[in-house]
Amino acid sequence: MTLVRSDFDTGADGWSAANGASDFAWEASGGDVGGFVHAKDWSTATLWFFKAPSVYLGDMGSAYGGSLSYRLKSDSSSAPLETAHADVQLLGQDGTLLAFGGGFKPSSEWATYLVPLTAGDSWHVGSVSGSQATQAEMMSVLSDLKALRISGDYMQAVETTSLDTVVLSAVPEPASVLMLLTGLAMLAGTVSRRR
Repeated sequence: MTLVRSDFDTGADGWSAANGASDFAWEASGGDVGGFVHAKDWSTATLWFFKAPSVYLGDMGSAYGGSLSYRLKSDSSSAPLETAHADVQLLGQDGTLLAFGGGFKPSSEWATYLVPLTAGDSWHVGSVSGSQATQAEMMSVLSDLKALRISGDYMQAVETTSLDTVVLSAVPEPASVLMLLTGLAMLAGTVSRRR
């Protein structure tokens, strides 16, 4: 079940870039489908990221068990970063930072990246080298989310990274799944009776 989605077809949808990014812009075409946003790295000393708008923030507790997916590409002739860094960061109102280190390595072609929103090996507290995040810590941050950040910095030198089709999804409620299955069963029964 989709909670929030940004396709960038009519604008930047409130997204921005921060922490060492420059030339953030929206393009009407050239994305995975339709528009997309992109930014450049103006400094090799800081890790920059795309910053989600307010519609992705607040009480997102229902996203636990769901996922964050997005399309990304990065253009540079430089070598990839050698140190581990967060592909996604979640910041709670209480200051707790959760870092997801999926080891993503975007190329110059669009690719989809999927981030599970469950406690596990890839979510850590403070940084990718911090302690493994627990379900309680993830629920606490998602229930009062202050910031959601997607890394744009994957190369040692200057690069341009582009972002498209960001989707924050929740696990469908059991009642919704039951209704869907009931509807499919009724449809199958109708089709078989017509035969």
